[in-house]
Amino acid sequence: MAHQANSVEETVSQFLPALRLLEELSGPWAVGEEPLLRLPGLVESSLQRLYRLQNRDGGWGWVEGDVSQSYHTGYVVLGLEEARDAGYPVNERVLDRGLEFLRKISLETLNVDEKAYITYVLSECQKGDLSLARSLSERRRHMSLYAQAYLALALSNMGDEAAATRIADDLTAAVVETAHTAHWTEEEHYLAAMSSDGRTTAAVLQALAVEDPENRLLDKAANWLMWERDGGFWRSTYETAQIVSSLTDYVALTGEDVETTGYRVYLDGDLVAEGAAMPDAERPPRAQITRQLSPGEHLIEAEVGGSSPVYLASVLEYYAEGDGVEAARSSTGARISRWYEVARTGESLHQCAPGDLLRVRLQVEMPVDAWYAVLEDRLPPGTELVDVSPLVRLEGDASGARLRAHAESLSDRLGFYGTWLPAGAYETSYLVRATTRGEFRVMPAEMTLVYEPGAWGRSASAFLNVGGKP
Repeated sequence: MAHQANSVEETVSQFLPALRLLEELSGPWAVGEEPLLRLPGLVESSLQRLYRLQNRDGGWGWVEGDVSQSYHTGYVVLGLEEARDAGYPVNERVLDRGLEFLRKISLETLNVDEKAYITYVLSECQKGDLSLARSLSERRRHMSLYAQAYLALALSNMGDEAAATRIADDLTAAVVETAHTAHWTEEEHYLAAMSSDGRTTAAVLQALAVEDPENRLLDKAANWLMWERDGGFWRSTYETAQIVSSLTDYVALTGEDVETTGYRVYLDGDLVAEGAAMPDAERPPRAQITRQLSPGEHLIEAEVGGSSPVYLASVLEYYAEGDGVEAARSSTGARISRWYEVARTGESLHQCAPGDLLRVRLQVEMPVDAWYAVLEDRLPPGTELVDVSPLVRLEGDASGARLRAHAESLSDRLGFYGTWLPAGAYETSYLVRATTRGEFRVMPAEMTLVYEPGAWGRSASAFLNVGGKP
């Protein structure tokens, strides 16, 4: 899905890890030449977008027009500070207003996790409050693990290594450990803060790498993070950015030796790919396996040589035969219905003529309260967008819902964004005009919770005949 290009978080996540890599790593771990050439333009365009999306109170929300939130504002401030440290010109007025917003929230909020995160962000900008950090340290038992990790980093930034080490010791004791991995899991995730076990483990790894470089859990935590990838990435752009930044610190600390490593890949015992991973390569090697598979289980195995650490990721893409896609959802996902109407009469249709005005209706039933929901629908082929109606709640009190609707910059889809959606039924519609003759299959509308990928729902696919009246 292309929704994340519209979020403030994704805007920061697409450049912040790269800047961290350039700052910390060199030699065989350096970013390749091609990404280096693209990075300045990416950073500069991202900075301009962040300037434009800053709210009047100095903060940022998740998407354009959203109310300001401390976690998104803190993330933007970290991105601006990192860009400035890397030599990019940053609008100081924008940065100062963001810092002032965070200081204000830190004084007002009673949430110790929020206070700890803001304290960390301010310390990264040399604006930290050591007395507040020490006071928070006395209340760390009431914090989430990721907040404790950020507080340890803040205390270290401000020179109180003794207090930071005490928190690092507590985090070491809270580990979930196996023979080969280590990770940290929260009793309850605060979804407004984009919390996840991957983000928590990344924060703890970063704190332990700074406070206890000889900690026996570092290698195991790095292993767990690498094994949690799905096709080379993690659950969201935010989690990916946090983990890449944390692993950057880990690699810079450990100074892993890197050498050319040979590999072989087997599918059901047959050799299907072989080659070498070279440390100075522009990008990691990819072995693409194309084969028609019979029903049942199949085994992929990889052999590697050499003493360098090797991290593997696999992705399976398959195409099933069939005439269409049925509606489906996960246990906590949305139930989505979509249909087409004659715009003037509301009569249902599947066939129209060029020039006809159609209304596409979408109904969404949310079974649970949701943070950071995205409903995305591709425009019917053979049509052009005319107008979009807002996403509205059909029943109950909608005062707490925070809804935004945007036409994507891509010409073939619409995205509807809900920062906070209480459980219930919602509806939206948009107008299109039929322009091109033909018989078209329309892919399903989809809804995901960006930071909870396991929650998803889709409508059925549809057919639209643009050619003449039935």
